[in-house]
Amino acid sequence: MSPELVERIAGESQESRAMREELTKKIDVLQKGSDTCKRFVDSKLSADLGFRHPDDSTSLSENTETLEDLESGDDFPDLQTLSAEETFDED
Repeated sequence: MSPELVERIAGESQESRAMREELTKKIDVLQKGSDTCKRFVDSKLSADLGFRHPDDSTSLSENTETLEDLESGDDFPDLQTLSAEETFDED
């Protein structure tokens, strides 16, 4: 059979097939890139929020300060009492 007859029977031209294959490859590349970005965003969010991997032996509660701890401010000097020298270390 001639290529023209095959195109008519198959209903898809060689040009359309080539375009479809090219677009399919582009979709695959974009999907893989999207998956990679999502993984990095998820891991960044988890790190920022202090979540731990289930295999990590340290629990989230051991690494989290309570609201009372933060409000007491015992671990942090009062910023208003710091001198300029203490605030801006010029080493």
